[in-house]
Amino acid sequence: MIYLVTNNNNLVSNNTYKVITIEESLNLLEPLKIVGLDTETSGLDPYTKELLSLQLGCYEFQVVIDCTTIDILLYKKYLESDRLFLGWNLKFDIKWLF
Repeated sequence: MIYLVTNNNNLVSNNTYKVITIEESLNLLEPLKIVGLDTETSGLDPYTKELLSLQLGCYEFQVVIDCTTIDILLYKKYLESDRLFLGWNLKFDIKWLF
């Protein structure tokens, strides 16, 4: 299942994804000790471009956070926890999170 965290009221839940709150997303993610992580950005430079979305999850579900409407700092404690975060080219993604 794909869950979307956004404040964009023009998006509605459908068969592809379900819109949830920040609290609901953190409740879903909390039990995970190994977390897949990916970002989508508007370019390659974290100093001049924008972080568009952050995706966290596992095999069973993904939580996509719309960073254009949700403050990513609300996930700071989760991202700084002792979980193992997995991804492809994480060096790129980590630059955006700093």
